[in-house]
Amino acid sequence: QAKNKELYLFVIWIISNLNLSKPKIMKFNLKIIFLLSIITSVLVSCKFNKTNTSNGNTFVEPSATVSGLLQSNGRACYFDDVDSIQKKINITLDVADQRELEIVENIMKYAGLPQNFKIYRGDIDNAMATMVDNQRFIVYNKDLFTVIDKMSDSYWASVFILAHEIGHHLAYNISDTNNPYTAELDADGFAASILNKMGADANQVLVAVNSSFISNEQDTKTHPAKRKRLETISASWEKTAEQNYTSAAPPDPGPFESEEDLGITQIDESYDAALFLSGFKGIILNVQPIKHESSTFLTGADAGLRMNVLVTEITDNEEWLIKKNERKTFEVYYTNRNVGSGEAPFLDFFKPGRRMNFDIARICEDTECDDYITKAGISNN
Repeated sequence: QAKNKELYLFVIWIISNLNLSKPKIMKFNLKIIFLLSIITSVLVSCKFNKTNTSNGNTFVEPSATVSGLLQSNGRACYFDDVDSIQKKINITLDVADQRELEIVENIMKYAGLPQNFKIYRGDIDNAMATMVDNQRFIVYNKDLFTVIDKMSDSYWASVFILAHEIGHHLAYNISDTNNPYTAELDADGFAASILNKMGADANQVLVAVNSSFISNEQDTKTHPAKRKRLETISASWEKTAEQNYTSAAPPDPGPFESEEDLGITQIDESYDAALFLSGFKGIILNVQPIKHESSTFLTGADAGLRMNVLVTEITDNEEWLIKKNERKTFEVYYTNRNVGSGEAPFLDFFKPGRRMNFDIARICEDTECDDYITKAGISNN
């Protein structure tokens, strides 16, 4: 922008030094003045940034080569402990990196809404969301995401921060009338829910707030303590995980009067390498048929399935082998004990979306362990 002004002043200097005292020279110089005025107007219109000023706010849109400006008396919501009640915003803006633009676009696809934010790098400490003249702005420090991704050793940290700022806009909680603590927790909850849909697990969703980047162990003027934020994030992630499969439950299998009707092949309890565990609940995510290979602990099987299960509850065991909200692979086999119904109840039961209670046997041979379902029944929660 300074270079553009210099060019403009240079043109003015040329005009002021033209000799207009003689008629012939004056006629020639007038032509030069006319051409220089055209050049000046082009320079001004093409090189100077677009400026919008209203209601005491100023927005100068940046370009690839020229910085912009955002000035406002409105409130901003920052990701970390910055006094976001402050009334004056004065930020130098630069165009956003392509990576951040793509992350925001991807977040909005999972939210099912169009992307209508103005996203810029700025000379601020972390990241913020603000509204200026009914336009939504997200501004972030140019080094923020590189630093926090390295600190947390996870790409999900930067995704969470951007989702958090988007959450402020979608919850419309940036105004002075909103409680700042509630606003921050609502934005954290939104980010956790979206990251669940994007594929982040229960630990990955915590990395941004759990990093040393967030240091406040106590409530501040504008932000709840780290512990409260982590609790909100985990609760939102778990709630979304449960909702993902609420409407996907298949109809009850039939005929199915008891668990024995499923005909699940049992593991030999005398097998030394078997560890029997009970008291699990989970949701079947996907299922694929597998061929049974003869083994010393599993005999008489007629059919087999391998399935991914989201473990939703553990009642009788400590979370040392299997953790709550973990996606685990299990195998289950069928032995034909009921000639009348055959394997129909077995195949109808183990379908994606089924909520079930189940027990397992863990078999470890050499360095590998496999988990086999030994008992299963329908779970109503």
